[in-house]
Amino acid sequence: MRRPFRPIRMAAAATLLALASCLDINDLPEGLSVLTIIAGNNQNIPAGSNASSLLIVRALDQTGTPMAGGVVNWTIGQGGGTLGAPTSVTDITGEAAVTYAAPATTGTVFVRALAQDLSVTFNLTIVEAPAP
Repeated sequence: MRRPFRPIRMAAAATLLALASCLDINDLPEGLSVLTIIAGNNQNIPAGSNASSLLIVRALDQTGTPMAGGVVNWTIGQGGGTLGAPTSVTDITGEAAVTYAAPATTGTVFVRALAQDLSVTFNLTIVEAPAP
């Protein structure tokens, strides 16, 4: 048996299609959604030397697209040492990097990367330098 035509269902479907065609991916809010550590975390660095790997983060928006041109602020939260720069800017892959030079003393160092209101912390261990 055939069902009778239902104009109300057809009207509702047409309204939903019209609304869906008005939505655009560009209507999503802009801004940083994810900040992650890509490289340089958990390094053992000999005292008084440079880290063997750069400290690198990646910034992504809500759609998972890399965010170019974002400013990342770098600070040493605990321990000593020197960062290559206080800020860096994300490239087209969403990555920003900084160099790190260890202090002359051993211990744990935390380096914080902050972009907008998201942050990540690198954990570095400064070990005794090998004997000359």
